[in-house]
Amino acid sequence: MEKARDRLRVKVLKGLAGNTELAQLEVEKDSLVLELMVTIHQDFKVHWRRQRLVLDGQPLEECQTWAQITEDEVLEVCMVHCDHRQLEPIADRETLLTMLRYTKGEALRFGSAELKADREVVHMAVERSAKALQFASKALQGDLRLVQLAMSQDPTAFRSAGRLAQQDPVVAKRAIDADPDLMKFCHPDLYANKRFMKQCVQRDASLLRYATCKLDREMYEAALQQDGKQLDRELCVAALQQDGLLLEWMPSRDAGPGCDDTHLVLLAVMQNGMALEFATDRLQNDVQLALEAVARDARAIQFVKKKSVICQLVKEHPDALKHVANPWRDDMDVVQMAYNSDPQSLIHVFEPQVAMKMLQTYGAKVYGLLAPAVQGEQRVLLTVLDVALEEVQELTSRPTAPEAETAETAERHGA
Repeated sequence: MEKARDRLRVKVLKGLAGNTELAQLEVEKDSLVLELMVTIHQDFKVHWRRQRLVLDGQPLEECQTWAQITEDEVLEVCMVHCDHRQLEPIADRETLLTMLRYTKGEALRFGSAELKADREVVHMAVERSAKALQFASKALQGDLRLVQLAMSQDPTAFRSAGRLAQQDPVVAKRAIDADPDLMKFCHPDLYANKRFMKQCVQRDASLLRYATCKLDREMYEAALQQDGKQLDRELCVAALQQDGLLLEWMPSRDAGPGCDDTHLVLLAVMQNGMALEFATDRLQNDVQLALEAVARDARAIQFVKKKSVICQLVKEHPDALKHVANPWRDDMDVVQMAYNSDPQSLIHVFEPQVAMKMLQTYGAKVYGLLAPAVQGEQRVLLTVLDVALEEVQELTSRPTAPEAETAETAERHGA
């Protein structure tokens, strides 16, 4: 019996006329009217702030206990809807503190401007719900401790943080680590902070689009060096336009080493010919890509392994013979192709055997084009002497002009 007297059955009727029963609910007599309003909110989707519970034509106060209202065990109250926008803000501090306990901090939304700027009040609200931060004063929305308290429950509370908090690198980084999409709520000053942006793009490469600081190689490497992530194509293009060597971090279509995307490789070698190193073998041996690379940096030819392509490259860029990788650097076909385009390219031949073959094919004139180190080789010296001797003998064996004319006349007469 004692327990029954401690409880109250409340019949909630709709409207002042009370013609329709909405619900019957049991409450503790020492509980607040507000608690019943919150229950109605949960069960019937009528926001507690839009409710007015009326008894005998008089509205009940939210922070009254049922024991203060009645000694009966059954009570009928009418629930009417009200426009919460027409209600006065909650200005009593103790009332608001009480309401915060039962509304998960939401009651702060309806507090007065003075209470929204009260740190203790806001702290209590945020403790109960991170969402309460959005209802705090502008000054307290920038309070780092309050913001961090809210974010410890829900990192998206960063959206409601004030300028000071959204400008703080530590707070902002914490938000981005939880959800990269929160980058859009950072203060623009952070977009110009290279150290901060580097940390962010290490978390998610796509965040590079927010950067307003200088986009250098270090920044792009941080963005692209993310194993197992599908990188945004626009980011890859932007990166390669800044530094072609970043092709090293670009995705490949297969499991093999190197980038196998023709368009990305083209962008890379057009920015830096040496980027050809990070293409797949297939694209390293693509004539057009190799030509683009070598046109910008002759050293790029060292990454080409197909003889026919190398020949085409040294034909267009004979000086690139200097950088051809073994074994093609001393291949006669390659050397001859370069020589035919520019005889001066022969200075890049350092294999005596090749120099000797060139002397035998093109004559002693080749000797003066060889590198000094090759010219001093004994075998090369002997070869040039032999070739020169043959050329002299050939010259001396030829008839002089009068002799040639006499021979021709005699031949004609004989005929």
